[in-house]
Amino acid sequence: MVKDPEHTVWIGLEYFCAEGDKFWNMTEEEHVKLTTEELLRMGVLGSADDVEDSHREKIKKAYPAYFDTYSEMDKLVDYLSGFDNLYCMG
Repeated sequence: MVKDPEHTVWIGLEYFCAEGDKFWNMTEEEHVKLTTEELLRMGVLGSADDVEDSHREKIKKAYPAYFDTYSEMDKLVDYLSGFDNLYCMG
């Protein structure tokens, strides 16, 4: 995912909003500025110049209900655990 994995990392951020609200309607530039400022405040980034690239996906109605599938969660965790460089949080 990154050209130089020894010196760079990929960070995925997830924001919740409603279609048509202020956050949903931000331009790409506004979104990058806001998220960069948040990462700076949290101490994740040392400088805004640390951001080399960005990509935003806006997904309508992103989270379906997972009724009757929680019993299968162990299979999913086992599968994802097979990737040494994947850290699932949340």
